[in-house]
This record gives sequence, structure tokens and C-alpha cells, in this order.
Amino acid sequence: MHLALSVETGRDDQLIFAQQLGADAVFVRTETWDEAALQTARHRVEQTGLALAGTEGLDLNTPPEALAIALQAAANVGIPLVCAHTPKAAIPLEPVGRGQASVARLASPAPPDTAALAKIVPASLRLAVAGTTLVPEPLGLDLDTTLLSGPQVNTLTRRAEYIFSVQVGNRDMEHQAFLDEGEIDLPRLLQALDENGFDGPVRATPPPGMEDDEPWGYKGRAFDLGYLRALIQTIRSL
Repeated sequence: MHLALSVETGRDDQLIFAQQLGADAVFVRTETWDEAALQTARHRVEQTGLALAGTEGLDLNTPPEALAIALQAAANVGIPLVCAHTPKAAIPLEPVGRGQASVARLASPAPPDTAALAKIVPASLRLAVAGTTLVPEPLGLDLDTTLLSGPQVNTLTRRAEYIFSVQVGNRDMEHQAFLDEGEIDLPRLLQALDENGFDGPVRATPPPGMEDDEPWGYKGRAFDLGYLRALIQTIRSL
């Protein structure tokens, strides 16, 4: 597995931040899915010397015809992986996290029509759907650990070949938590994925809001990336 950071399209400062933190790769979040925009995003990443793990932000509520066009555009410019999602309703952050950090209330996304999606994935592209439920080929899973239950952990880590990427987060009851606290044993989960052959990109979910941080969460993302780097280095040394 390799360490990735999610960045926003057109934000060279975030790419520099990823370089400085030692990320292996980045996911570029975009709302524009034409070939010119995607080619520009890929070129900017390549100029930094970082690897492009993939793009994210494709809205599965988009009409199927438009989804097919977006996926083909990504394939045409050599995007290796697209992570798609069903948007959740906007929920205000609450200052109930550790040290009164602002955290989100967690909610499971609506399940996508995976059978329809499977019909429009170009052969040269991998499409991962955010969630925790295994999906039919040629789709894969963009595993969101904040939504996992104990039985799901055991099932999914044994089926790592169906997981294209992992979003690492933690939870405290119904709210998100910092990675080093909460209900989910992240070291054990990542070790189990590694032992079962997962070799894809690992990135953190959006972090809790910290004091005097910017909306993108520079402080929180630095903490998360450092924590995940330590976990991955430890797993590799075992």
C-alpha cells in the first residue's frame, strides 16, 4: 500500500504541501470532467514529481449518459482510477471532538446502481465506489473505514482484491474522530489489508476542524498523513 493525499484541482499550494509531507501520490478532487481539465490536472501533478493515484468527486447522481462521457474522458487522458460517490446532505460541523475540534456527524451514503455503472466503465479505467459493500466487477471499492462495523472488517480485509483504494477515518459513536482515537482499530485493519494483498493507495478522510486552520484542513491533514505514514512504515517492517 502507498500513502496518498487528497488535493483540490488547480491548487498548486496543496501539491507542494503533499511534497513536503512526503506523500507518495495524490488524488485530485474535481467537479470538471472534460478531457482538457483532466489533462491539466494530471500534468500539474506530474510536474511536481508526485504520482497521480486517481481523481475523486464524481457525483453518482449525474445522469448515466454524462457519467459515461466523464469516465471516457478520464480514460482518454490516462487517469488510472476514478473514485465516485453519492453526495451526502450537508450537515453542520459540531465542536464536540477532542479539544472541541469540529467534527461531522457520520451518515452512510445512498447505495449506487452498481449494475448500471458496470456497463459504462471503459476497459482501461478502474472505477471505485465509495462505501463498505462489495460491488460487482469491473467496479471496485473505495473503502471508507468510518462506516465499518466489526463483521464488515473481517469480511472486507479478506477480499482485498475487490478494494481499489482506502479512505482511512475513525469514529466515536455517531461522530468522526481523530485517526488515533475512536472505535476502529486502524493499525490492525491496515495490517489485515496488507496481509491479504492490498497494494493500493491509502488516504485519510477529511479531518476534524482544528483551531486556526483553513477550511481545507492543513493542520488536520498533516497530522493524518504523519499518522498513516508511521502505520505503513511499521507494517512494512514486520
